[in-house]
Amino acid sequence: MGETDIAGMYHLLGQIAKDVRENNQILNEHSRILNEHSRILNEHSRVLNEHGQILNEHSRILGVHGRTLDDHGHKLGTLQESMHELRSSVQGNGILLCELEDRTRRIERYLQLPPAAE
Repeated sequence: MGETDIAGMYHLLGQIAKDVRENNQILNEHSRILNEHSRILNEHSRVLNEHGQILNEHSRILGVHGRTLDDHGHKLGTLQESMHELRSSVQGNGILLCELEDRTRRIERYLQLPPAAE
C-alpha cells in the first residue's frame, strides 16, 4: 500500500510539474504581451510629450501674434486719427484733397523733386 501511495504521489507530482510548466509558458506569453504594451505605451507617451511641446510653441507664437495685432491695431488707429486731422486741416483751410494733390505735384516740379510714390 505504501508503494501505491508513492507511485500515486509521483504521478501527482508529474502532473503538477506539467501544469506548472504550462502555466509558466502562459505567464511568459503574458509577460511578453505586457512588455509589448509597455513599449507601445512609452512610444505614445513620447509622441504625446512632443505634441505638448509643439502645442506650447504654437501657444507662444499665437501670443506674439496677438501682441503684434494689438500693436498694428493701435498704429492703425493712430494713422486714422492722423488722416482725420489732415483731412480736417486741409478742408478747414478751404483746400480740397484733389487740389492738395495737384498743388503737391506743382511744388515737386518747381523744386525739381522726383514725384512721390504713387
